[in-house]
Amino acid sequence: MGLFTGPVVWGLQFVVNFALASHTCYPGATPLNVPAWHSAWAVILLLNLLAAVLALAAATLSYRHWQVTRTEHQGDAGHAIEAGEGRTRFLALWGVMTGLGFFVAILFNTLALFMVPECAG
Repeated sequence: MGLFTGPVVWGLQFVVNFALASHTCYPGATPLNVPAWHSAWAVILLLNLLAAVLALAAATLSYRHWQVTRTEHQGDAGHAIEAGEGRTRFLALWGVMTGLGFFVAILFNTLALFMVPECAG
């Protein structure tokens, strides 16, 4: 669960924010200079913060799994591949990395809210 939560949350956040921002500034055939829905910026910010919290929670959960599997077989990579041991620890480590990576991506999307005008039409 921790491995896929960050990418899925980032993708959903990206698609929903794009739809909200687009519809707010381009509800019809003509682009607007002022957003049609004034609360859209706050809603997008809340969605970004929720996505960031979920990505960070996924990384934390994966880190706990990585710590729990610390006692798994310690050996070289060849033995781990043949015996199939250490997969849980490997996936937990990837869960930590994807969770933190997508947490940073979500933070960059959030920074764009403060740097880009709401409607440029």
